[in-house]
Amino acid sequence: MTSSPIYLTILRQGDINIIDLAEVGAVIPRSETHVDDDFLRELTAEIMHLATPIRGRDVVSSGARGLADFGLGSVMQDLQRIGGLIFSHLLTEPARQRLCAASPCDLYLRLDERLLQIPWELGYDGEQFLATKFRVGRQVITGSPISRTGISPKETGRLKVLLIADPTESLPQAAMEAEHLCQLLDTLPGVDVTLLGGREVRKVPLLAALEAHEVVHFAGHSHYDATTP
Repeated sequence: MTSSPIYLTILRQGDINIIDLAEVGAVIPRSETHVDDDFLRELTAEIMHLATPIRGRDVVSSGARGLADFGLGSVMQDLQRIGGLIFSHLLTEPARQRLCAASPCDLYLRLDERLLQIPWELGYDGEQFLATKFRVGRQVITGSPISRTGISPKETGRLKVLLIADPTESLPQAAMEAEHLCQLLDTLPGVDVTLLGGREVRKVPLLAALEAHEVVHFAGHSHYDATTP
């Protein structure tokens, strides 16, 4: 039996995270927790430090050796440490209890635009990351106007998927992820896959490719700009 999806809404009001946790039912429980902006900035800086290109270059230059030689065990410990902080300090107790008790299912994160820089999927409950336990999707709650203009793609009967991998060439695992996903999608009937990666990705052909595909998967670094979300 498929578990019902969980909808986790996280809003930001001053120094307060307001969390609504909804499943199928008429009542949506709401809870709050105090989180300083300074703590969010420090947490974001620590995450960026873990994702620094230096680590990626170290892995590439080390050659074909075991995971322990790459220091990936230490990286995993760092990710669990940061994920534990996200889970324990940015979420409320009711939300933590529900996520711990839930079976694997669809988890929809409805996020305040001021909280997009936090990798909520990295939340670690002591045993699993949210991203490995749930099928996670994001929705952005924004007060900015949303443009409804655009060109509707022509129906071709085939699904066009664009994979963009590691344009900074600093995340080899992201490139491997995209290549593996490309191989999987190539086996599906009715799916056309395009893979763009590395520093050879240029803005003009990239923008043209974005217009021509229905599904886009990006694996690489990102930066949230609050002035132009």
